[in-house]
Amino acid sequence: RIPLLGSEVEIVIDFNPIHRVTKCVLDGDRLRVTTNKPDPTTRITRFLKDLAAQEFLVLAREKAAPLGKSVATVTVRDMATRWGSCGPDGNMSLNWRLIFAPALAIDYVIAHEVAHLIHHNHGPRFWKLCTELSKDFSTGSQWMRDHGHI
Repeated sequence: RIPLLGSEVEIVIDFNPIHRVTKCVLDGDRLRVTTNKPDPTTRITRFLKDLAAQEFLVLAREKAAPLGKSVATVTVRDMATRWGSCGPDGNMSLNWRLIFAPALAIDYVIAHEVAHLIHHNHGPRFWKLCTELSKDFSTGSQWMRDHGHI
């Protein structure tokens, strides 16, 4: 079982050498993996990165729209020291491991990056906007402070 987008998901692997390809399907609270690989870790990771990119883009665009701004792209990366970045051009990068955080922490990080579309610093107006964009700023930011390093 793993945390995934704020829920707990069970990974169910159906290994059979006759399978031609590895398929991952998120089905409610189960991530179903059919595979011919003894270790499908790389395929599961690819699936999770693609899922993160899709879900994070939707959330980022929802947060940017009321500001009259747009998020052009969301790229998920394996970042060693950051959770995200966002340029004035609307191109956002997010750490793919954010997919394992609770929903309010994901919401906070994306709100933080969207706020950079307006304010390119961490001044008082930036933090005010970040708070307004977050569903629960204090819970999300506190979770990231307490658990983000793990």
